[in-house]
Amino acid sequence: MFLWTSCTTNNNKTYRKNLTVSGIVVDRTVKLPLPKKTFPSDRHNWFQILKKDNEEFLIAYFYPRPYLYVFNLNTRKQTDKIPICPKKGGEGLLNFYYVNDDSIWIMNGNGPRYNYDSSLCVINRKGIIKHIYPFYHPYFVTTQTYPYLYNDTFTGFDETAFDTILFVFTRLSRKHLVTNNKVFFATMAGNYGRKKYPKHLPIVGCYDLKKDTVVLNKNVFFYGFSDTLFYPESFYYPSITMSHRHTLLISYGYTHAVTELFTNKDSVVIHKRFQSPLIDTIKPFLHPTSDQSDLPIYYGLYYASNIYKYIRFVRLSSKRKEIRFMLFADTNFNYLGEAVLDNEYIPDYIYGNDFVNIRFFSRDSMIVRFFRFQFDTLDYDPVKHYVDSIMQNSNAENCNITSPENNNVIPAGNILEYLEEKFSIADSSFSIIILNKNGCGGCNEYVAKMIALNQNVFFNYKTYPFYLLFVTAGTSHNWANRFMKINGIKYHRHIKVDTTQIYSSYDPFVIKNPRLILVKNRKVVSDTVYMPDNLELLFDRFINFYH
Repeated sequence: MFLWTSCTTNNNKTYRKNLTVSGIVVDRTVKLPLPKKTFPSDRHNWFQILKKDNEEFLIAYFYPRPYLYVFNLNTRKQTDKIPICPKKGGEGLLNFYYVNDDSIWIMNGNGPRYNYDSSLCVINRKGIIKHIYPFYHPYFVTTQTYPYLYNDTFTGFDETAFDTILFVFTRLSRKHLVTNNKVFFATMAGNYGRKKYPKHLPIVGCYDLKKDTVVLNKNVFFYGFSDTLFYPESFYYPSITMSHRHTLLISYGYTHAVTELFTNKDSVVIHKRFQSPLIDTIKPFLHPTSDQSDLPIYYGLYYASNIYKYIRFVRLSSKRKEIRFMLFADTNFNYLGEAVLDNEYIPDYIYGNDFVNIRFFSRDSMIVRFFRFQFDTLDYDPVKHYVDSIMQNSNAENCNITSPENNNVIPAGNILEYLEEKFSIADSSFSIIILNKNGCGGCNEYVAKMIALNQNVFFNYKTYPFYLLFVTAGTSHNWANRFMKINGIKYHRHIKVDTTQIYSSYDPFVIKNPRLILVKNRKVVSDTVYMPDNLELLFDRFINFYH
């Protein structure tokens, strides 16, 4: 029996003297050039720093380019770029680990636009594939379990299928990506947070390199799973990292509790002492939801070897993306304190005694910053006041999407290149409606039902073909299948799904509502997102395009 409480604060709570970040000392900054045709943000990029022949090198992956770029930190120039396998699968990269010039581990997630059978492989400095480790297992989507995967008649996966995997996340260290000849990962099915979620499905496993086989753990399941209380689907995706003693740490977005798995003996311990006194239990929904509401969310747990502490990041509000809460714990997972940090100083990597982060201040350069934290006693009163002011503006139940003054504010790539390269949409004239999982749920359903009612007409346009794209970034392919089934849309070869994060580099809009793009003679004649109060205009423009 699990007891869930709502968001309340005890104003008379007495706080112990704990640590906070009182200052930041920047040891050095390095400005590097960005490669052409990259659209980097402060997310979806991966880095590793190494020293070779008394020179320091940064190896970087810029989403979604299919290369690893090598920079010399001493000369501040790009020196090389390494093709990632599979050649058209750079968008699937979840992690990489540069051991030496002859051994570079490439870790891909799954997805229909790159090879399902090559999620894990080793390449050399020239990008030549040395070994591929396919995830052949009855639970995993591969060409063995789904032989018609690339056939136009393919309609979708079974709801118990794992069509995406999450390798050990290494924000601060890459030392343990390959541990004792095993590569650990979390699984992702398409029905987390649903009443029909099979509770027996494993959520962590490893690839045993000696046995060339997938091994799924039978002792780790969701912590505090309930049949009557629910969170947005993304809150359930497990984050897995390595501890200072090489055990596996599993954490979730909806709880402060952390599961520790001792992989050598398959025993499990739940740690509940790593909780902020200022953030109470995250309020659940009473029904399954995919709503990305303005709830607080816990991110992964990481060991910072340079300060001998664990840190965990918390987003208090989606409206305040420029800041993060950072919690501290000792090596026994006891809470030590917390700090409010600007995203400019959220660490991405550890190098020596320094934290390192990389931020992009223009389209042609990036800044690599090496810095240290200064600690002092935490004064809870101003921090508590700050947290309360943010939490009072959070509303988990209401869809409050409105039109901003200027929704067209984000530099983005050429959407036609994205559609052609990722989905082979090369028509000279066509229309496409894009439904984003992170948009207003009611708006998506309205547009989907209108498409379903007119599907036989929409998908039979010959001169100007019609396409429908579902963007489900970071989630399972099954979400789109289920959404189509609920709203009465039948499978068609012009329906596309993007489970990766690529689309974000080609989306200029702040609001992720339904987007209609009209193209004539390879030129975009209309590209707009539609708010709840003007969805009818979407179909007016769509119909006028064909008449």
